[in-house]
Amino acid sequence: MDVSIITPTFDRPKLLWLCCRQVREQITSLKWEHIVISDGPDIRAQRIAERHGAKYLQVPRRENSFGAFARDAGLDAAQGRYVCFWDDDDWYAGNALQTLYDAAQGFDVGVCQMLHGDPPGSVVPQRWRGTFEHGDVGAPCCCIKTEVAKRAKWGHEDEQKPGTDFRYFARLQATRITTRFVPKVVAEHVFV
Repeated sequence: MDVSIITPTFDRPKLLWLCCRQVREQITSLKWEHIVISDGPDIRAQRIAERHGAKYLQVPRRENSFGAFARDAGLDAAQGRYVCFWDDDDWYAGNALQTLYDAAQGFDVGVCQMLHGDPPGSVVPQRWRGTFEHGDVGAPCCCIKTEVAKRAKWGHEDEQKPGTDFRYFARLQATRITTRFVPKVVAEHVFV
């Protein structure tokens, strides 16, 4: 298996359905799996995941941690040599998976770009200098070797606030990773 796509969700059936459809429509010859993890029991998420051929998991109780513990559960279950963390409230280009995978080849992390809505039309990372910077990182624009991704955890009991992408990548970066930046937009944060 080449890539595991990990999508955290909870009680957002329309967004999850669109995300699952976009994953299935990726133009690629890669062997991939899609893992949908609900932040607590969610029968609608389970049905949507199964209908789209995704593996469904759930954390035992609602953590309300912006998907951090759900991402960790997905990472534990990932079978791919690489992982991508795709949120259910983003739009993905039809070649996003292949572009991200290609960017990661020969490196621990491949970094592309995504459009972010604050301010509208902003690109992250905007000022790539070889490191992840606060306010200039988005998980959906990264592809990570699975063994490397497991060096850090998304969830910590004392971090129940926004900004988990940067905190995760800061912890991952502290493990001395190699990165390659490819300035191509692969996703857009469009849903709220």
